[in-house]
Amino acid sequence: MTQLKEPEGFMLIAEVYKILKKYGECVNYYEKYILNLEKIDEKLDEEGKRICGFLEEYFRKVCDLDKSKKYGEMK
Repeated sequence: MTQLKEPEGFMLIAEVYKILKKYGECVNYYEKYILNLEKIDEKLDEEGKRICGFLEEYFRKVCDLDKSKKYGEMK
């Protein structure tokens, strides 16, 4: 069973917010997912790269170019 503080839990919560079109909240949980993967030294799989692409595009659209560049380099 997935716990909410595990990376997969953050991803599941983010997906729910994405479906509800609450992108600000979605991005918060996607970032927690990526940061938790970095903490446990897991490499990004296809899902992680897809999420980094989503984060890059989101931050580019809200004009946060530093974060957009950061996630663009991760994918």
